[in-house]
Amino acid sequence: MCFKLVSLLVVGALGLSGCVTTSDETKAKECYVNFNESGSVVTGKNYTSFFHLNGSKKESAFQSVSKYLASDQWYLLYSNEEEGLIKASKQVSFTNRGTPLEILISSDENTKVSISYSTDFGIYTPSSSLQADFCHMADYISTNSL
Repeated sequence: MCFKLVSLLVVGALGLSGCVTTSDETKAKECYVNFNESGSVVTGKNYTSFFHLNGSKKESAFQSVSKYLASDQWYLLYSNEEEGLIKASKQVSFTNRGTPLEILISSDENTKVSISYSTDFGIYTPSSSLQADFCHMADYISTNSL
């Protein structure tokens, strides 16, 4: 897969685990358009996005998110289907630090999946890599949710 997270420890360690390509089709997707980032490499960064699953139930979306995270080798820290909340972590290359991922699934008229990913100080992750990852997750979840 060509959208793996790319992490760089500012003090010099480099960990590449894939490449990033962003098609025009991906750029038009809700997960791409709603992507935001805040912070800096010095203070740590937070990346967020969200997308809607029209016609999908919250429970089905929750199961799809859980399956996706397990297949993408995320370590689940917390999972509560009633709350629609999943917290996971993945270890950064060449460090013993983890990067937290939080996914909130809410349902009013449509099911909404909100994603928040954070990096600690000194960790660099290209925005384009995360946008591609978020959209790949959105594609998987929308394809596998009823």
